[in-house]
Amino acid sequence: MVFLVLIVIALLAVPVGFMTYGALTVRGQRRALTAFRATAHAYFTRPQMGMWKLSATVLVVSPDEVSVWKSGPGQPTRLVALPGRGATVEAAEVRINTARVVEGFVITSADGRSVPLTLWPEPTMGVAKPHTGALLVRTIEEIRGILA
Repeated sequence: MVFLVLIVIALLAVPVGFMTYGALTVRGQRRALTAFRATAHAYFTRPQMGMWKLSATVLVVSPDEVSVWKSGPGQPTRLVALPGRGATVEAAEVRINTARVVEGFVITSADGRSVPLTLWPEPTMGVAKPHTGALLVRTIEEIRGILA
């Protein structure tokens, strides 16, 4: 009987571990967004497939710099930084997995480096879809205004 209880506990530990990691990740992403929004404009994004291993990123836009940060359970880590002066933002289709291409945008710096991203709602444990349509267009215009 004790052996059966240990097996059940071991089997339950795996999903509980995944749920705990997910909750910590969402909490870390929300904290990162809040911290970045205190000093600049920050957006919850996901990069084009194959760019980085972690799918959730935070785009931070200021007139001087555009940076993309990996966010998760720990401290945010900068993945890329582009100079804000002369950077442009254009609507684009972005591949987010092998079967799916969605509306997004590409930020291109004056030196030619670019980052294709999709805009997502605030971090949550639920299933979400990327923002498209009017909200995406408004966000692109907002980023253009910041960089102008």
